[in-house]
Amino acid sequence: MSAPLCPPGLIVVKDLIQRLPAERSRILAYEIDRRERDVLVYDSIRSVTKLHIWDTLKTVLTTGALVFTLVALVGQLAKLGQWITDMQSAKLPVKVPALGGFNLDVGSYVPTSTAIGHIARLPGWDTQDALTAALIVMGLITIGRIIAGVIIWQRSQGLREAGEEVKEEIAVLHAWQKKR
Repeated sequence: MSAPLCPPGLIVVKDLIQRLPAERSRILAYEIDRRERDVLVYDSIRSVTKLHIWDTLKTVLTTGALVFTLVALVGQLAKLGQWITDMQSAKLPVKVPALGGFNLDVGSYVPTSTAIGHIARLPGWDTQDALTAALIVMGLITIGRIIAGVIIWQRSQGLREAGEEVKEEIAVLHAWQKKR
């Protein structure tokens, strides 16, 4: 029965051991340690890529809350600006029996500003508009993150396969170490 084939990643190591038999134990120890570090790095990178899901969830929820808040805030500012603009032209009828009736000009007591006029022209979004905007932004971010996640997952699978290959090499190196 023939000996099992040497894994391709160990051909150079096998050749080096054959050329330097006195250094066999040191070469094997070094190669085992190096490959165990490689497996550790592969596993660490794969575990970090799993955090992508939680990071995506956190990003989507935070961004959605911020967009909802900003859109709702703009809508409320617009409503406040419109209310101030309406108050500037308001007149309040007052009836005093001794003096008769007259109109009190409320607008003269309301501050005027060009900023208030600009604020009044903002869109008067309500809560439903804010929720819709937040959901649209959250959906776009989710789509982008799903695409990135698929790419990361594919790379992670490559790391898993490389890690398995290196573990096989480590097993072969341990077997070589036991031979002597």
